[in-house]
Amino acid sequence: MMIVDSCGWLEWFTDGDLADQYKPYLSDQDNLLIPAIILYEVYKVLPEFCTQLALNGHHDHFL
Repeated sequence: MMIVDSCGWLEWFTDGDLADQYKPYLSDQDNLLIPAIILYEVYKVLPEFCTQLALNGHHDHFL
């Protein structure tokens, strides 16, 4: 089993510089364990990030 911390998930969801490095771990769903605290951390931060992108005119990031 593997655990990817919230930083890895945020990189993946926001297509950050390290997103490709996390891809092999996040794609292996059979061996991926996601603790509730990580879900909460991502849930807390991701909406704020998306709002900032939208306010800065990066609407194409969501397509």
